[in-house]
Amino acid sequence: MTENADTSGSDIVLRGARVHNLQNINARIPRHQLTVVTGVSGSGKSSLAFHTLFAEGQRRYLKSLSGRTRHWLGLLPRPDVDVVEGIPPAIAVRQETPTPNARSTVANVTEILDFLRVLFARRGVVHCPTCETAVVAHSVQDVADQVLAFPLGTKVMLLAPVKREEGATLTEVLQRAESEGFVRGRVNGEIIDLSDNPEIDESAAEVEIVVDRLILKEGLRPRLTESLQQTLRVGAGRCLAVIQEAGEWRDYRFQNELRCSGCDTIFPPLTPSLFSWFSAHGACPVCEGAGYIADEIKSDNGSSDGDIPRGKGEKKGAKSKKGGPSSLSREERKTCPACHGARLNPVAANVQVAGENLPALLTRRLPQVRDWLASLVEENAEAEQLMLQRLIEPLLTRLDFLAAVGVSYLSLNRTTETLSGGELQRVRLARCLGTQLQGSCYIVDEPTAGLHARDAERLLGTLRQMIDQGNTVVCVEHNVDVIAAADYLLELGPEGGRGGGQLLFEGSPEELQNVETATAIALRQHAASSAKKTRGDEKKEQTEESRAGRVCLANADLNTLKNVSIELPLNKLTSVSGLSGSGKSTLILESLAPLLRRCVAGESTKVEQEALGAVQIDGVLKRLEVIDQRPAGKSARSCPATFSGMWDDVRKILSRTRYARARGYDSKRFSIMSGAGVCGHCQGRGEIVLQVAHLLENSVVCPVCRGDRFNSATLAVRYQGRSIADLLRMTIDEALQFWSEIEPIVQKLKPFRSIGLGYLSLGQSASSLSGGEAQRMKLARQLKNPQSDGLFILDEPTRGLHWADVERLNRALREIVDQKNTVVVIEHHPLFLREADWHIVLGPGAGEDGGRVLHCGAESFEL
Repeated sequence: MTENADTSGSDIVLRGARVHNLQNINARIPRHQLTVVTGVSGSGKSSLAFHTLFAEGQRRYLKSLSGRTRHWLGLLPRPDVDVVEGIPPAIAVRQETPTPNARSTVANVTEILDFLRVLFARRGVVHCPTCETAVVAHSVQDVADQVLAFPLGTKVMLLAPVKREEGATLTEVLQRAESEGFVRGRVNGEIIDLSDNPEIDESAAEVEIVVDRLILKEGLRPRLTESLQQTLRVGAGRCLAVIQEAGEWRDYRFQNELRCSGCDTIFPPLTPSLFSWFSAHGACPVCEGAGYIADEIKSDNGSSDGDIPRGKGEKKGAKSKKGGPSSLSREERKTCPACHGARLNPVAANVQVAGENLPALLTRRLPQVRDWLASLVEENAEAEQLMLQRLIEPLLTRLDFLAAVGVSYLSLNRTTETLSGGELQRVRLARCLGTQLQGSCYIVDEPTAGLHARDAERLLGTLRQMIDQGNTVVCVEHNVDVIAAADYLLELGPEGGRGGGQLLFEGSPEELQNVETATAIALRQHAASSAKKTRGDEKKEQTEESRAGRVCLANADLNTLKNVSIELPLNKLTSVSGLSGSGKSTLILESLAPLLRRCVAGESTKVEQEALGAVQIDGVLKRLEVIDQRPAGKSARSCPATFSGMWDDVRKILSRTRYARARGYDSKRFSIMSGAGVCGHCQGRGEIVLQVAHLLENSVVCPVCRGDRFNSATLAVRYQGRSIADLLRMTIDEALQFWSEIEPIVQKLKPFRSIGLGYLSLGQSASSLSGGEAQRMKLARQLKNPQSDGLFILDEPTRGLHWADVERLNRALREIVDQKNTVVVIEHHPLFLREADWHIVLGPGAGEDGGRVLHCGAESFEL
């Protein structure tokens, strides 16, 4: 491995890359240009871009750090590549589907919240939640400055309010003050001499001790400062400056702690942690920062989600590791009655900057937040503007980049679990752009995923802006428009898994026209697609004559929807498209799906709910499946072998071998999930997670089992010469050939190959799959166990798919429809739109500018 990068050249050079399925390939990536890495699913794109290029960049970065950090170099695997030259600092923006977390929002993912927390800690004014009055703390210097601002010759008295001690009378308190050397006091505004031993009415409203009497003159600050310190000490943090103005004495109250004058509540000092719902100092004590609590009534969400049924083993009101409700489905939640969804405790929620509190600010649309921040700088004094500019400029930069990537319609308190995969990817990209680094190599995974063509064009301009700043951009991408606009292309293939890993093409998009690869064919098909009729046009008559029934949704008014009404035919394939943020997910996932779920649960063929609208089913609909992009399976050990159900058959076969019977091993011995057979160090995962400071989690091969998952006794069991680890390393295609004579296994694996997942290994962790792969895994299970009269909802299933893979996906969806089911897909891919029978288009813009139905019918519609 060459350690010293040759930064003098104009290219990044890789030689002999063999990571995963890469076939000892050589490639170059021109610096300061846009390079697209493409190819069919499983062809090795991520292996080249992330597991080779980025992994080596990260390893070299670690090597430049302290000796303690370099310790991790021995655990982080070195990419299997001979030479990597010319690599600049690398930044990865991955396409990942996060674990649902109601605490994670746009504000904290973009790091905007971190800057706002500092702003509110430095500039915020506490308002008492009970009295609703401003509470201000003053330093000794603040008080001195205000007192010395009066004209020379002004008379001043410094008074310390008497603390009413339990068990002691006011008379006794004043007598103790006299013994400490104080001469005068004030009772209900009247000055008294403490040496007279006056009897004090215990009901007196105001009793103070006179600490000092002054006349303002030059050089008085030292004495004034010392007297103020003593006054604050005697007054337990409170003091009065009684100043003679125009012959009258006026009281000016000060305190060095945040104490409400109305209810005497003491508030903690303002620190950035007070404004974080991830911190115990700032989080609402009832919901612990989640913004919601578990509802008393659970509803069956009816979706299939892996090899462990939803809800199994999950107790109502369970706590997560970080506190608060566990990852309940969104329909099992209700807004926290204490913070009303603000996530912060009453103190943090009532701190204001320029009349705005943080929870209210986070609900604003991004352009409104930007305008407020800009005005904050303009409206402050010149002396404070520099400090505010340094704090606010990074905020404005990040907000500008969020607008540049097309998500300005979002609010900062929008939870990441409600974002589509494409939205989340662009939010992460904006965070990287906000760092404003130069001379770096950005490696981005499908930045246009889930985007309409118009949004994709805008994002492409942002990538160009990154290059103009002196950076190199490498995209793993399938969008034909981005491929055509790239400066340089790398295409891997020709197939997925072990049939891929070859560099089929390297050059410009113009040069690609002269070869016969899957991407070249896709580009030509896309260029010719405008002349073709859509499937909706061809089948319009058939759709209108269909008597299978329909689903009607009326008056949906949730979020930005504008009293929307739609209908969709049963037993057909429906597309839902529109610009990002136009309301697609709100309409289908948040309005239609919950109402349909209640219908199929047996409530009625017509259900209505405020904001969601009213849904009516005219026909037969027995079940609803929302097939999302979360990992297929609930366990970290879930994999295609367990998800498909074939592993149960394999376990039985292994337990019947002569070796297993002689040692009394039953089928439980060969379970991946737990038991006596798995490796005790990694508990059957085959890897361990490293927590390296300032870096993302890194998974490395378990040093004990070396990725085999099982202990040596279990690995000694063989079937046709293969250990259990060998069987799990097989791809689905290889397993179909190996188990060809075991019909139950063949029947369980065939659907996965037919939907284009034959390249996956049986033991590949479900958490490592892309969102698109996770959806296709769930679709394969439907193909394996065909049922009719169901309605399937999918969100961007073509994410991660090459043009050739989308054609295969379309065939699988058509097969499900042919089983007398209804499929509704949120999607923009032109190949899918041509396949659909019914089209729903939302727009015309995003956020408040969207939420309207532009088209609903069998004909195609160009936005």
